[in-house]
Amino acid sequence: MTQGWFLIGVVATLLVTGCVPPSQQQGAQRPPPPEADRNEFSSFLSIRLVSVSPDLKLLSTGTIRIDREYTVKSTYIGKYGGSSTFRSSIFSGSGTIQLNADQVHWRFGVTSLSLRSQDPIEKRAYSAPLGISVEITNLSNAGITIDWNAVSIVDASGEAHKVIHEGVKMADRSSVMASITIAPGGKVEDFIYPSSFVSLRSGDRDTSPAWLGRNFIEGMKPGNRFGVFFPLETITGITEYQFIFEVGEPITEADQLTLGRSMTALAP
Repeated sequence: MTQGWFLIGVVATLLVTGCVPPSQQQGAQRPPPPEADRNEFSSFLSIRLVSVSPDLKLLSTGTIRIDREYTVKSTYIGKYGGSSTFRSSIFSGSGTIQLNADQVHWRFGVTSLSLRSQDPIEKRAYSAPLGISVEITNLSNAGITIDWNAVSIVDASGEAHKVIHEGVKMADRSSVMASITIAPGGKVEDFIYPSSFVSLRSGDRDTSPAWLGRNFIEGMKPGNRFGVFFPLETITGITEYQFIFEVGEPITEADQLTLGRSMTALAP
């Protein structure tokens, strides 16, 4: 009889123990509540042109405003599973820098690229790097040729980088690029970005392959400078244009308009 009561007690203990989740058996606490969803928009940086060679007339504000939109989105998994949080940032630009030469009209801006990068502030957030958008209009009566292999970007440390531009496959970023000729009255709209900043992440069981880009403009600090070396060939020869840009503190739209009214030409 004593043995029977012992067996009943063991079975009852097993049944009661089996009804308690393992996490509670071990004294584990519930995971913290999910991070609150939010969307933050702020002015991030500004870019202005500080010098150009040969001398050109500045036509627009001469200042580009860089904005950052940061988003947090949490998904509740379960009572004991916690939550999954996705963080991302989007950088965008407003305003252009426009200049006139005797034969060429230049327009510079920024554009977000189809590359994955890491937010320079919140390292857990996905982002996309900014490239330099460029529009070149031929004002002459003859063709103007761009040799993309001669174009380069000089970073804040003074190192020159070969560029990648629209229409070039990421896998071909180290190959020789075809030249393009702009017909009289025609224009080309493109972007440039350091080709050495591009890399391929191999996929595995947890991640898929992806083209990655290093932070360029959005990774700089106020006071940093970068340059663009952009030769153009005409019937009279090759003109080597050099543009120096400086990254500045964030500005508001009102600041940008004020700068636009005060800047009409580059100082010698």
